[in-house]
Amino acid sequence: MARTDATRDDTESVFVERMKTFDAQTAPVVTHYRDLGRFEEADGDQSVEAVNAAVEQVIVKLRRASR
Repeated sequence: MARTDATRDDTESVFVERMKTFDAQTAPVVTHYRDLGRFEEADGDQSVEAVNAAVEQVIVKLRRASR
């Protein structure tokens, strides 16, 4: 059964801080690899199997490109 009560880290202020951290630390990494042509996105709204297959295809593609 899913837990429905809020936890201490389930607040708007915590979310805002997490987004600040993403913007400061993760977004620049995405930009860097996108600029190098080595960034791909996967549609996470698919089944686990479909996402896994898409990620595997990207890995193969990137490995071939780096040879």
